Amino acid sequence: MPWKRLIYCGFLLFFSGTSMFAQAYSRLEKKLIRSIYKESGLRVDKVPNLAILYARDGQEGQIQLDFHPGDSTVLDLDKLVSIGDLSQFWTAQQIMALVKDGQIKLSDDINSYLPSNYQNPTTTSIESLLIHYSGLPKIPTNFGAYEKDPVHPYRFYPDTALLEFFHSFSLLQAGQYKYSTVDYALLQYLLAQKGIHPPKAQGKSNQGYKEGHPIAPISYYQFTCAKGLQMTPNQLFNYLQAQKDETGSYPIFATGLQKNTYSSYGFHVTKFHKNEVAILKSATNGFTLLAAFDRHKNRTLLIIADAQDYTGYLFAATSWFFR
Repeated sequence: MPWKRLIYCGFLLFFSGTSMFAQAYSRLEKKLIRSIYKESGLRVDKVPNLAILYARDGQEGQIQLDFHPGDSTVLDLDKLVSIGDLSQFWTAQQIMALVKDGQIKLSDDINSYLPSNYQNPTTTSIESLLIHYSGLPKIPTNFGAYEKDPVHPYRFYPDTALLEFFHSFSLLQAGQYKYSTVDYALLQYLLAQKGIHPPKAQGKSNQGYKEGHPIAPISYYQFTCAKGLQMTPNQLFNYLQAQKDETGSYPIFATGLQKNTYSSYGFHVTKFHKNEVAILKSATNGFTLLAAFDRHKNRTLLIIADAQDYTGYLFAATSWFFR
């Protein structure tokens, strides 16, 4: 019941207060911690650890919260985590680098980069793939015919199966927003034609959890650029910081998901208080991630929990960070 949950959260806040602020946290950091505890819906009984990395108007720092201090689990900021749908941000930046170098154009038809026997009758621009306007579904409809390993469901899905699906699919919903990992699998194929391949994960990985139990990571193979990359929290935060200025000029396109929500190249944008905040969210391979940055101000936030069963309302709880 809701009242029991409120009592539980209050009990936790009261009795963890001394440990929560045992470190010399800044005023901004204390506000971040409080808002996550009080407003995010976080089930701390299911999340071993949570890390916050931030940069705001000259202030930068890291916060690590241990919700189960009795165990030996540590969310190491220099060990790999699965970044799930945030992989698309990396993919989009590689595509945009090719555009900037004049090797491709956003208006190019993806068919021109595919073998002639796999082309679709409908023109599909690279830009429509980047912003999920192609009309392609979330996963290929022929996916089940190849899925043999539930732990690694994409292992047996070859490029030829992806291209056969694209060739035969009727693009009736092209021109309106429809989230699709197929879009980014096709962009991964394009990148491969240009000699650009997903970065291979180097080093040890953090352990991810689902429903309180450790889970083995899933490998995505042909869908790596759609949702299968791994980075350390520090690498991901630094990459966001390094790339955010490039994204400030990217156009945005209405998604129809909710008011003031837009799609851009590899991320979403929400408008509020005259700000444009890029949002990237993921829950996969035992991790939940929220990455957000203001497109025009020095404000970047990355939150990582080593639990897949929590998505909650992290951005709603921390939206004040971008005002």
